Amino acid sequence: LKSRKIDCNTMQVRRPKENLIRGTFLNSNPVGSNTLSGYVGVKGFRIDCIANYDGARIDFYLNNNDANKNKEAFDYLYSHKTEIEKKIGVHLQWSRADGYVASWIVYPFNGVSLGNEQDWPEMAEFHAKWSNRIMEAMLSFIPGKSEENEKMLTVSYWCREWAHNR
Repeated sequence: LKSRKIDCNTMQVRRPKENLIRGTFLNSNPVGSNTLSGYVGVKGFRIDCIANYDGARIDFYLNNNDANKNKEAFDYLYSHKTEIEKKIGVHLQWSRADGYVASWIVYPFNGVSLGNEQDWPEMAEFHAKWSNRIMEAMLSFIPGKSEENEKMLTVSYWCREWAHNR
């Protein structure tokens, strides 16, 4: 199957204000793959919005260069699995992936296809809504991601906006 570019404008990706303030997808441009990755504020971690011909999904991806750090972070988050899933309101697929350096946590969306342009708005809405919810829940359990960090991100967002509009 041919790969299609994920174009934020074509797919009408809706970026929640929270994602804009954090800068999650600030530098996102159309890509030549089926994945749009966003920065979550923790080195080696990212949030991926993936569109496939057999569905869509959100991945919270733990991929520091050190496999032990990834597994330690995964185990810590997994120890809060019940609380995280309750906060989000859905069950996630947790993959420690012992044979790999990275670990990941997935929320799938079935019944849509990248091959069907009529599904694109629904996929975009899914990506916008759930990437934010999942990231917010995960970050609330990562040590060092404090309210002060959130305030600083908000300030930096408004500074970027001010500079951009001058």
